[in-house]
Amino acid sequence: MTVDIIIEDARWDQLGLADLAQTAAKAALEYFALDPACFSISALGGNDARIAELNASFRGNAAATNVLSWPSLERAAPHPGGRPLLPRAEETSELGDIALAYETCHREAALAERLLSGHVLHLFVHGILHLLALSKQWKWKTKFAVVFSSTTSLLGYPGQTNYAAANSVLDGLGTSSIANDAITGGVPIVCCNWGPWGEVGMAQIGSKPYNSALKGGELPMMSLDALKSLEHVLRDFSSGPSGRGSGKSRQVGICRVEWSRSEWNQSPMICNLDDEKVPLPPT
Repeated sequence: MTVDIIIEDARWDQLGLADLAQTAAKAALEYFALDPACFSISALGGNDARIAELNASFRGNAAATNVLSWPSLERAAPHPGGRPLLPRAEETSELGDIALAYETCHREAALAERLLSGHVLHLFVHGILHLLALSKQWKWKTKFAVVFSSTTSLLGYPGQTNYAAANSVLDGLGTSSIANDAITGGVPIVCCNWGPWGEVGMAQIGSKPYNSALKGGELPMMSLDALKSLEHVLRDFSSGPSGRGSGKSRQVGICRVEWSRSEWNQSPMICNLDDEKVPLPPT
């Protein structure tokens, strides 16, 4: 996969835009069974002023936006709702250009309390979907929504009453059929109650919450393991019998706990669970 990067704002170099763009492009193309080695993309890391200038020139809107994209070929579906004409895997093709505005991306990531690198990965994939005409032109129907909650609402933690209560409300909204109809128009919801993550967030390695979790039998998850678990949950939800793919909302706890050392090991909900036979995470 070739991603030609033009950096007009040095802050993109500090973030590592070249590596992020390469990662996003490879993942997006492989998802659609396209060989990344056959394609190339040009990308611009600019600032708000530069993107506003481009937006005015090409779209008549002199305002900054997070990402702009220009496909090299028109690949829209031949009829509404149809599949776009994806490039052939055997051909070498320039897919188009993508431009990012640093200040807008940074502001959005801060407001959403996300890592800037993760937000930029998301936006770059979004840009590639536009290059492949897989966004507005392809009218995908929403199959389900995903809500991120916490194991605090399932198990409870000392000193976190407010946090547990807030997540319990979120759980209720996600799994209530009445709320489901009101919020998503009947689209089913997958409510994921997450345990602590060890590489990001409040319980990252070396923090006080991380060490407290270890003492209580919790093993904060590594990010890749957590994402693989999420993938399994979503694949399981979208296919199969008995509530899977049936249009019913579900609630799933995703955590790593050495239950024999847990303060909840006598709870009827978990008393029959066995310990996970994996190495302990770093201390």
